[in-house]
Amino acid sequence: MSVAYLLVEMKINDAEQYKKYMAEAPAVVKAFGGEYLVRGGRHEALEGDWQPARVAVLRFPSYEMGKAFYDSEMYRAVRAKREGATEYFNLVLVEGVEDLAGVGVDEDPGFGRMGSRWWGGLGAGRGWPDQTHGHHRHQAQQRPHRGGRRAPRHGLTG
Repeated sequence: MSVAYLLVEMKINDAEQYKKYMAEAPAVVKAFGGEYLVRGGRHEALEGDWQPARVAVLRFPSYEMGKAFYDSEMYRAVRAKREGATEYFNLVLVEGVEDLAGVGVDEDPGFGRMGSRWWGGLGAGRGWPDQTHGHHRHQAQQRPHRGGRRAPRHGLTG
C-alpha cells in the first residue's frame, strides 16, 4: 500500500480564527496516522504561474486513511472552526509511489528523463541531473579557484 499526501494551498485572512482551527487540527491528523511535512514556511514558484500564499503538505499511511481523515466527523467539527479564516483553502489528496528506488522509465513513463538511468544515481548522492545537458549539477557547476580563476573541469582549461 502506498502512502498518500494531502496538498494544501491557502490564504489566511483572519489569523486569530485560523489559530482556533490549528489548535485542534493536528490531533485529528494524528488520529488518522497522518503527519505534517510542511506547514507554511518559505516557498517560491520555480515554474509556472502558481503563486500560493501558504502551502502545507501532510502524509497519511494510505490514500484511504487520507480520505477517511477528510470525511471524518472529527475533522468536520474542526473544519467548521476554519470558517471565515481563509480567503481560499484548496486540498488535493494524491497517492504516493510505492517503491521509488526501483522505478525506471519502463515501469513509469511519467519519469521521462528521470528514469532508471538518473534515478538510480540519486541514491549514490550524485544530485539531480542538469535539465539541459544531462550532467549532474555538481559536475556542471564551475567553482572559483584560488585567485579568482576557475578550476579546470573535466580535463579542460580556461
